[in-house]
Amino acid sequence: MATKKLTAKEKEQIAEASKRIEQEAEFRQNRIQIRKLLVQYEPTAYRFLDQALKTGSLPHACLFLGPKGSLKKDMAFLVAGSLFAKTETGLAEEENLSAEKQMIFTRMAAGDYSSLILIDGYRKSAISKDEADEIQSRFSVTAAEGGVKVYIIDHMENSSDSAQNSLLKFLEEPARDVYAILTADHAEGILPTIRSRCVIVPFRPLPADVYRKAAEQAGLDPEDAFFLSGISSDFRNMGDQAASYAYQTAKQMLKQYLNVQGDRRLLVVDYEARYRVRSSKTDESVKTADARDANLDVLQLFFSMVMQFCKSVLVHDADGPAWYHNAVSAAMNDSPRIYERRLRIAMEERDRVNRNNDLSLLFAQAMYRMEVES
Repeated sequence: MATKKLTAKEKEQIAEASKRIEQEAEFRQNRIQIRKLLVQYEPTAYRFLDQALKTGSLPHACLFLGPKGSLKKDMAFLVAGSLFAKTETGLAEEENLSAEKQMIFTRMAAGDYSSLILIDGYRKSAISKDEADEIQSRFSVTAAEGGVKVYIIDHMENSSDSAQNSLLKFLEEPARDVYAILTADHAEGILPTIRSRCVIVPFRPLPADVYRKAAEQAGLDPEDAFFLSGISSDFRNMGDQAASYAYQTAKQMLKQYLNVQGDRRLLVVDYEARYRVRSSKTDESVKTADARDANLDVLQLFFSMVMQFCKSVLVHDADGPAWYHNAVSAAMNDSPRIYERRLRIAMEERDRVNRNNDLSLLFAQAMYRMEVES
């Protein structure tokens, strides 16, 4: 009997399905790796949440609080998935779950699980009252998939006051089987009334050697491995990070800031002329939102690199590429107070890089502060 020849469309569908299965397997392995990192580097948070799930005493509102680079959002997803999977042994070990329960985590990752609401405030100017109201509207009725319902608000510090006030009553009078997990890099911007109604779970950033190992596994050259292991907030896909416009631009800006390539005095002008991404009316690939996101990433990475440089000077660590080593060595002749102040300023300005602020004005003010105040 002759074998039916596949059409081009059928071949394409098979290829797409195969690619999707491979991606899901890769994402699953990433989640398994992250859970192991949580066990190793966040033992206090892990034990607390694990025990709370085992005993059925998980607080209805948690605030996962920790600096950029900590695994608080990953923990939020692990807690939510464990609730949905109804594991009786605490936090779920995905590799030991049935295929059906593993699919819960896969669907969550794809944004295809109706009992989970995720609001990501990272790139928003502010999480709005309408979004807060939507949570209450959706979860005021029984969820479609089981009784447990979870909402995660990532970067809660970017919520408007009206959104937080809208959530307040929901937090004060939690519905049965509804859990709130809020995450924030810092407590500033979160109303005291919100904080007081949450159990605060602290998180720490991963140590630099985790990022260095990931950089080595990604096959990065020594220069990029050095910088990314010190400033990256995500150890996954470090090869893509190294190749990104944001990282390469931030590194070039650092070289100009250190007078390695270019003049620091012209950096504010050059930021506008050379480094800042603009939306294009003729090039549809560069939309306003894309340009804004790129500029956010560039400045956050740049300020992170300046912080890394200041720390290198203060601890007399001249590791890194030759041009960086020379700049650190030369700066060690200056007063340490200069770099203590610049470190503080760079940290403050990095935290201000969001959609609420005019990035060009923010950058100009930051450069002025680092020269005048130090």
